[in-house]
Amino acid sequence: MGDEKIIVIDNHKCLVFILD
Repeated sequence: MGDEKIIVIDNHKCLVFILD
């Protein structure tokens, strides 16, 4: 319930994936 995964790519672009 509310699992957040933060992935940083190229040290410039940040991809945030929210899994409920």
